[in-house]
Amino acid sequence: MKIEDARGMLLRTVLLLALVAQGCAYPSTIVVEDPTDSGVESDVPAMDAGSDTASPVDVRLTDQSTTMTCPPGLADCDGNAMNGCEAVLSTDVNNCGACRNVCVERPNGTPICASSVCETRCTPGFENCDGNVMNGCEVNTTINPASCGSCGRPCPMGQQCTDGTCGCPVGTTHCATAGVCADFATDNRHCGRCDFACPAGQFCSAGMCMAMCGAGTTRCGTLCVNLQTDRSNCGSCGTTCPTNNTCSAGTCRCAAPYTVCSGACVLLSSTNSHCGACGTACPRNATCSSSICRCPTGLTLCSNRGVLTCVDLATDEANCGTCGTVCPLTTFCSSRVCRPFVIVTG
Repeated sequence: MKIEDARGMLLRTVLLLALVAQGCAYPSTIVVEDPTDSGVESDVPAMDAGSDTASPVDVRLTDQSTTMTCPPGLADCDGNAMNGCEAVLSTDVNNCGACRNVCVERPNGTPICASSVCETRCTPGFENCDGNVMNGCEVNTTINPASCGSCGRPCPMGQQCTDGTCGCPVGTTHCATAGVCADFATDNRHCGRCDFACPAGQFCSAGMCMAMCGAGTTRCGTLCVNLQTDRSNCGSCGTTCPTNNTCSAGTCRCAAPYTVCSGACVLLSSTNSHCGACGTACPRNATCSSSICRCPTGLTLCSNRGVLTCVDLATDEANCGTCGTVCPLTTFCSSRVCRPFVIVTG
């Protein structure tokens, strides 16, 4: 072996060991420049003719890596050159306006990225009535009597909100002049019809003013009531049924179309925590519609160990292409297919 070759190999070895010791990445190219060679680069250090002493050398490292340039509105946020500029900054909830700017999920809503700004799209039946983005869409306008159907739309006194519409409970009639829902059978102020009050000392029973409560009714205060059907005196005087309940056979029950779940009357068709059946909870970014959990556009509903989750089948490594298809450790999910990692060197 020539002394020039041996010297070049030794120099390269020393340089690489020094780089590794300092935690540097393996350089793409090692260039050894001889100042006496008029700027011509060579892999091997030069030596003076007829001499065992090498001329001075300048050793420098070059990195052949390049920075990806993306078109306006796109960005390489995952650092994976294989999928290029994968993030659309105007609509990507995980990279909204800038890489890693994640849109936060709020109660009863789905995070969206609109024109590079994070917003919350309320679940149908819910609205943000207080203007506070932190508590999301806090009002259920399908049952809230103060905001029935829309924010700030209160129901008249005595009416209840059902499916976003104000109305009187079953067995009562709305009396516009008084602004109340009256039970003509027992209401002393609206006995048999609106605004017909019983004289002092008499009670309304079966729609007629009587000196004593009639058969099937009980005196509660100044009223003759049917304890089997009266929501304000259900089963006993003073026992009031909750909103969206009716009194049947002296017991408070959920009024149709409500169902009792965990002690509350809920709509199985639109309640995220009881979608289609009591206890069936939709993922936080899904919406219960027509008793079915529905994921945002581009996502699919999968069940992982009994827990419903909205996933992107194109990139989810636990659900790649289809629900439950898990990519091996040495692969990643891209375009709905598990693909091996590729290590690019040089």
